Amino acid sequence: MQTQETLQKSKSTFTLHPSTKKDLFSKIPSTKRSRFVDGAIKKALKDEARMKSIQALREIQRINPVWKNSEDILFELRTS
Repeated sequence: MQTQETLQKSKSTFTLHPSTKKDLFSKIPSTKRSRFVDGAIKKALKDEARMKSIQALREIQRINPVWKNSEDILFELRTS
């Protein structure tokens, strides 16, 4: 059964480096390219979010004042 998410797709245009396009077209069958690119973008976005979270945690550890709680620190990080 297909979910509403899989039914709602939209076309997008991207510019790729010629060697990236060549590799994509030679290694991924045309019937699987959209799914492959969608999965790669989702993974990259998840990885980016993870890295930002790690950077935020490192910033909290760097600041680490005793008199501030985690809510105060997060507020400062979000508003700076």
